[in-house]
Order: sequence, then structure tokens, then C-alpha cells
Amino acid sequence: MSGSALIRICVGSFVFLFIWLILVRIIRQRYPFPIPHFMIHLIDNPFRRMVQPLHKKPERLGIKLGMTVLEIGPGSGTYTLAAAKTVGPQGKIIAIDIEDRVVQHIQRRIVKTGVTNIEVLQGDAQSLDFPPATFDAIYAITVFGEIPDRGKALAEFQRVLVPGGTLALSEFYLDPDSQPPKRLRAECEDAGFYFQEETGNMLHYTMLFGLSGE
Repeated sequence: MSGSALIRICVGSFVFLFIWLILVRIIRQRYPFPIPHFMIHLIDNPFRRMVQPLHKKPERLGIKLGMTVLEIGPGSGTYTLAAAKTVGPQGKIIAIDIEDRVVQHIQRRIVKTGVTNIEVLQGDAQSLDFPPATFDAIYAITVFGEIPDRGKALAEFQRVLVPGGTLALSEFYLDPDSQPPKRLRAECEDAGFYFQEETGNMLHYTMLFGLSGE
């Protein structure tokens, strides 16, 4: 194969992939739905862990020792385990996912690792089955855009957070469901949260919001 033919193939493949990503993004933005179970291993990859390091992620999410934390959409559970290490035995991570197979996968993983401060449940972010003021913090990593009615979810987050609690939303720009920072901030502020800080780079960002203690 000549060099020019190889270049044409590479360029054609890149253009096809680019168009495909745009089409998927348009569909996912218009019709949000949870990531299928079979894809959770694809998104838990070395590149993602390089961009969003496990040892730094809990701190960027506002997670601290002793907290009771709710995770929305844990995926493969990799970041769930990191968060559980950060809160320590005095704290607890409760992770919910709408997909029962995802829940079962993480439950098996927890048993293998022997971690005792994680509970994984099937649940819907739009209708949380927890009493008011249950959690010190709530976080979602590349999940917020998958929620069909984000307004309902934000209202539920307010209800189950303690006064002064923290909401952390992390988005990865290459994710078809990723939300533009301005839109995400506006939605959260309209729902009654106040902006605290934003961290990240050209590939991802994390926004922290507070809930008034009044």
C-alpha cells in the first residue's frame, strides 16, 4: 500500500469517526438515556484514569473524611472505590444506578475487594428513595447529561442533601452526553444551588455547588 493511499484511509477514518460522534451526540442530547451495561468497561480505561486521576478525583469532588456521600451512576465502580477510601471507615458511599446489571457488577466487585463502606442500590436520580438531609455530598461523573429530567433530579438532590451540603458534577467533553459548562451552571443555579468553583482542562471539568444552610 502506498503512502498516499494510507493517508487517504486515515483521513477517511477520522472524518467518519468525527461525523459519527456528532450524530451520536445529537441523538444523545435530544434523547438522554443511561449508558448500556456492556459499555461500562469501555469508559473505564487507562486514558480516562490518566485524565481524571483516581487519587485526585475525590478531592476535586469535594469528598472528605467521614462524609456520607451519594454517587449517581457509578459505572464500573472504579471511582466509587476511590471515594470510599477517601471517606474512610467513619464515612459511607451509597451508589445508585438505574441499571440492575450495573448494580450487580459493582456489588460483586465490592465483595472481591472487601470494602465495607459502600452500598450499591438500584435507583433513579429523578426520584430518590432517601429521607431528607441524608447526604453531606452528592456527585456524578459523566452522568448528568444522561438524566431525562434534570430539573427533577436537582430538586431531589436538594431534598436529600444536608444544609450546607455539596453537589459535584464532572463532565468529559468527548462524552456524547457532556453538558456545556455554562448550561450546567445555569441549570444548577436556577435550581437553587450556588456556584463554588470549577476545575479542569480542555478535556474535562468539574463544578462544585453548595446548598444554602439557611
